[in-house]
Amino acid sequence: MAEQYNPAKLKEHRYGILGFFAEKLVELQKGKIPIGFEKNGVILKETLPFFSNEERPKIQEVLNAGLSQAEYFRSLKTVNALDASEKSRREVIDSFLTEANK
Repeated sequence: MAEQYNPAKLKEHRYGILGFFAEKLVELQKGKIPIGFEKNGVILKETLPFFSNEERPKIQEVLNAGLSQAEYFRSLKTVNALDASEKSRREVIDSFLTEANK
């Protein structure tokens, strides 16, 4: 189900939403996935139409890069959590990646 946000509020607070996401990117650069990072990404994505045509591509690029990095860290965490003697390591990884890409 798609999220529904108040368009007037999104437009009014678009730079604040972008700033909040940027703050979370700093945490992500340190290798920590901020709580609610993906949800913040959804909100920023909903806000994109309210940025200028010049701003939008760069913001979209940063948004995509941040979400991809968070997905990478989640995958890495799962792989690192596996016991070295785990016989079905490949199966666990494949299952996780399949779920992550839904």
